Amino acid sequence: MNTIHYLETSAVNVLADSIDDFEFVAYLQKAMKVDFCVSAVVIWEVLLNSSDSRKEKLLYWLQFNCAEYLLKSPTELVVSYIRAGMPENDKKSFWYNRESSLELAKTWKRIHRNADKTLPVDLPALKERTDPIREFSKMNRSLLDAMTDKSQDGYEDDPFHRMMIEVRSRLELAGELTRASERKFKASLILGLFIVCIGIELDNSPIRTFWEPIGLAPEQPFEKLEYLVSRHPTLFVRGPLAEMALMIEAQTQGTNSSNRGTFIDCLHTIYCYYADNVVSNDKHFLALKEKKLAWFFDGILSAESYVSLIHGSRDRLLESAKFNGHNRSGYSNHLGRRIN
Repeated sequence: MNTIHYLETSAVNVLADSIDDFEFVAYLQKAMKVDFCVSAVVIWEVLLNSSDSRKEKLLYWLQFNCAEYLLKSPTELVVSYIRAGMPENDKKSFWYNRESSLELAKTWKRIHRNADKTLPVDLPALKERTDPIREFSKMNRSLLDAMTDKSQDGYEDDPFHRMMIEVRSRLELAGELTRASERKFKASLILGLFIVCIGIELDNSPIRTFWEPIGLAPEQPFEKLEYLVSRHPTLFVRGPLAEMALMIEAQTQGTNSSNRGTFIDCLHTIYCYYADNVVSNDKHFLALKEKKLAWFFDGILSAESYVSLIHGSRDRLLESAKFNGHNRSGYSNHLGRRIN
């Protein structure tokens, strides 16, 4: 299996503007045993681009330069993590079972490297689905500030507070509960509510499949969260939700930390653990690495540096191919058109 290099959406923008030799990119990945990978989250963001020409360019670049499969979506990963019993080390199993089974992933395979096909999009419906998430992202700092302020009326009666206490009790966690650790707990609970209980992705079929045998309906999100707290308390202290909560922590530090894309960034953050490297041009991702919040953020690479490395390796790789008797044209994707 090839190494996974996950291209976060900001990196896709940089690479699409910097690299137009698709034949070389195909050869590079083959020679280095690397897959340029994206997820349904990247496709989601690209489809939201208000410029049709820009959207077409990005989709076309992805179609011809990224793997024919989409990585498992964040929702698929969280559900898989729960079903696996929330292991402490589960990256290896993902490495060999990385492909999404969503309908979007099936469509992606059909259009992969086909210049005559692209993804259909209902932009108004897409925006309608996304706007509440962005609005919630804008208020994430003020919300967590209020939820962790002991002087607030009803502080201990807040359902997230009660569930945090229950998680700590069930896991027999000792030690003082600082405001910083309280923020992480409650951020994980909020993410659990929206991702596992309500469902904020474009395709929530993994969530529906997860909850159907349990018998809790879509209109019972807090009952679902209480179920997770009682049956799977570990979910809120390690694994995908806890890792995504670190992005919220990083974005709520500093004096000007409002970001309407916080939730989307959290969804991308999950790949910092599961992929071998995450390529990004987003300051929040680069800050995760600088702040050293966790070891798995060490694999975050600057998109601009990544492009420089690709360009810098060009002559050496092509010379190596010539020396070993490889015909570069054998890696051609036979493009019908090029991106300017």
